[in-house]
Amino acid sequence: MIKWNFPSRNNGDIEGFSNPALEWFKGNPLRAMAREICQNSLDAQYDEDKPVTIEFFKTYENASSFPGMQELQSILIMCRSFWQKDGNERAHNFIDRALRDMRDGKITVLRISDFNTKGLEGPYESGKITPWVSLVKGTAFSVKSSSKTAAGSYGIGKAAPFINSKYQTVFYRTQNLNNEKAVQGVAHLMSFTDESYGDSDPIRRSVGYFGESAGNLPVAMIPALDRIYERNEVGTDLFVPGFDYVVNGKNDWVNQMIGEILENFLMAIEYNNLNVIIENQEVTKKDLRYIVARNQKYAKDAFCFNKILLADPDKVVEEVKDFHCMGQLRLRLMYANDLNKKILVVRKSGMKITEIKGLP
Repeated sequence: MIKWNFPSRNNGDIEGFSNPALEWFKGNPLRAMAREICQNSLDAQYDEDKPVTIEFFKTYENASSFPGMQELQSILIMCRSFWQKDGNERAHNFIDRALRDMRDGKITVLRISDFNTKGLEGPYESGKITPWVSLVKGTAFSVKSSSKTAAGSYGIGKAAPFINSKYQTVFYRTQNLNNEKAVQGVAHLMSFTDESYGDSDPIRRSVGYFGESAGNLPVAMIPALDRIYERNEVGTDLFVPGFDYVVNGKNDWVNQMIGEILENFLMAIEYNNLNVIIENQEVTKKDLRYIVARNQKYAKDAFCFNKILLADPDKVVEEVKDFHCMGQLRLRLMYANDLNKKILVVRKSGMKITEIKGLP
């Protein structure tokens, strides 16, 4: 049966609203999501001679027709009943806000789709550690591709899309190289009581799954998601219902995300490893100089680093060194009064590792 399933805690821990992984990204949710999504897709690049393309597109859907929303309302009400308001104000504020949004009739859904990626292997291999299990069900670990440029190992970044949902809910869908199709929803809520399961312990875990309830497995398709966007090639989609695109009273989510992508993936775009489309605004190598200039307010460091890319060769100092037989390091410096006194350090793929600050 396709429905939400929250496993029993089996007389174990009762889990509250404050999830450490989600809390990590709440200071800047939009920027965190842009950064983590692009990193994951770059790590799954299929044809290294072609760029990975990622689309972010916002739609409005009827709450009654989006998968699992009516059932999720009932679950949120049970969460509210389980937790007393005193001492749990943040949890109650989250629940009340989510219920109000659902009852408005229309909900905002963010679709994130990548192309020229490998999709997620092993969606139906229960009990094994596969890329699908890592992303959808993994905690404190991450399974990356075999690419030498793959980044990250602790898996905390997968929490970023959830904090951009007013319901802390994300639906994952993939078509992989084995032509397997899979889709499953995940909700990060809090423990609650539900007697209808018939378990000896009626208290449920905080994380639930929408799919085949027997075994908490994905299903091959959910027609309501195909109506939003139908995938016909290898890659992965995320659907974020209740997309919270207004942050701190500002509706500039597109600019914020473009700024974060430029700050973290400037060289990936310059190397033609990454193209990003956000609400029909394209971020590509072709128009990179103009995109950086237009978004200087949101990508101040990228604006400075891009000056080195645009500078005449005689104005740039360049050194190439062998790094202990593990590869080459290339350092490019430019001296000017209006720069940021920083060095951008990037991987071979072009993704930012860090910035060295305070260059004398």
